[in-house]
Amino acid sequence: MNNEIKYNISISIPTSSLIQENSLIEKSLKVAWFARSASIFGIRNIFIYKDEKESVLRKDFTVLALLLEYLNVPQYLRKNVFPMREELQYAGILPPLKTPHHAKKIELKKISIGDIRVGMISRVSGKKIYLDLGLGKEVPLFVNHDQKSYNYKIGNLLNVKFISKFPNLQVKEMPEKDIEKYWGYHVTFISNFYSFITKIKNDTLILVTTKKGTVFKDKKREIATKLENFNNIVIFFGSPFRDLDELFPSVAWNQIPNIYFLNMFPCQNTETIRLEEAVFGSLSIFNEFLSELN
Repeated sequence: MNNEIKYNISISIPTSSLIQENSLIEKSLKVAWFARSASIFGIRNIFIYKDEKESVLRKDFTVLALLLEYLNVPQYLRKNVFPMREELQYAGILPPLKTPHHAKKIELKKISIGDIRVGMISRVSGKKIYLDLGLGKEVPLFVNHDQKSYNYKIGNLLNVKFISKFPNLQVKEMPEKDIEKYWGYHVTFISNFYSFITKIKNDTLILVTTKKGTVFKDKKREIATKLENFNNIVIFFGSPFRDLDELFPSVAWNQIPNIYFLNMFPCQNTETIRLEEAVFGSLSIFNEFLSELN
């Protein structure tokens, strides 16, 4: 999706997302589909909301959140960022994201000024800070005189930009908001759905996928008009067994501004659509819609 600069698109899935899978390998593969879908279509945030209708095992939620975060971190940093855990047993067989922030190792001599990478603080020596950038050599971080070196802790992840070439490599911190490429997603747990849905900003368009909703094509023109004034979009998905309004019947849905209940698959030929299929399919349809607006 090449709309990541114009639109900040987020998705929201439940803690019960893995409830239909019996084994850890099945759960891991399903999480990989979520991560791949988010990455393919340039999703900025993955919100995981608490499903209060299902007794979700804590282990299932841990697998969901931990693997999403694991897959988003570049491969060259994963062993240092994540200790060995049972939940990551099958992480090695999951498909890589291959997004722009998962840069490959290159020769030091081929690094150009302005190149951006994700790094981890590997060493702090006095006022000097060094990063592991997956290049086989620590690279020093340039710190402004008004920045405090003690704000940087070993293990912290940073986005950095090269400001000098080999053999005097040095990098400077690069805020994610200043990076024009898609730079991965952020995972956030929502413990109180009612508070979350009612506090979403007025500049956010809310799309709820449901088989009971209005067929998407019948709302495309109206949504296109709305998007002339919106940059933030959140797409909500229900649980494997219930739609969002069934999960949270106490929410005053008709009082929430800028919300649409949409049927993305009006001609489906299966009794149900699995959650991972709904996420990938809906984002694919919405991506095509956004591409037509540009």
